Amino acid sequence: MLAGDTDPTVATLPPPTTTAAQVTDITGGPECATGDLDFVDEGVIATMGTGSADAAAVNELRWDTELGCDRFVVGFATAGGSPASSLGQTTVELLPGRGILRVRLPPAVVATSLAEATVDGTVVTRAVVVGLIEGSLAIDLHLDSTRGVRARSFFARAPARLVVDVRAAGDRPLVSPPAGTFDTVVLTPRGGVATYPLLVNGYTTAASVTVGISEGSIPVPIEAKLAGNGTPWAEFEATVASGPIGTVELVVESAMPDAEPRRIRILLDLQ
Repeated sequence: MLAGDTDPTVATLPPPTTTAAQVTDITGGPECATGDLDFVDEGVIATMGTGSADAAAVNELRWDTELGCDRFVVGFATAGGSPASSLGQTTVELLPGRGILRVRLPPAVVATSLAEATVDGTVVTRAVVVGLIEGSLAIDLHLDSTRGVRARSFFARAPARLVVDVRAAGDRPLVSPPAGTFDTVVLTPRGGVATYPLLVNGYTTAASVTVGISEGSIPVPIEAKLAGNGTPWAEFEATVASGPIGTVELVVESAMPDAEPRRIRILLDLQ
């Protein structure tokens, strides 16, 4: 966040006051960093849930840290607001090249009472609930850029909760953090070598996002497509079909009502 900025959608979640053993009892799974469930380096780490489920909203985000491992727990409610007992098909994917672990929620989960959490974890620094262009929700855990990571995930019942464990892995490449400001996050491209057509993807709380390629002059803006499912954080996407070759800047500009536009600049070597 830039100096002087505040964001009312950010909720800082303190660590729970319960002990690790009590967290284990609540989630019904092994303690973070222990147990038989393997940690995975990259890619899809878990697919779970069923076609028939009552979870319709995200209503809880909590975390705990123990043994150098961050446990992140997501709770769900039914459409009527009571605790959910089951969750539709959900995919959990570790994407170190983008600096995130993404929980892709089922289409039936259409609402969230939480937008974002600042997490003072060992390897997780932030959690963001994102409305995707396709209409579903995702939860992105932002990862510590100074470490490699491994992760695992499982589902706990009574009530329905999704558990994600993330721990540092010194033998893995360092994660590449997302670029951005407090109101806009760019996931791709990451900087460095890139080619046309150039896909620009991320999420924002801004009213609109434009992208452009600059060689020192003002770029011709391209309006990004923005998710419209009403969540505070909305996915955006734009494609730059062609443009200059060589060392250039990608400029991603977000516009907030009654505020100066914010710009994210990413250096690219376009081939």
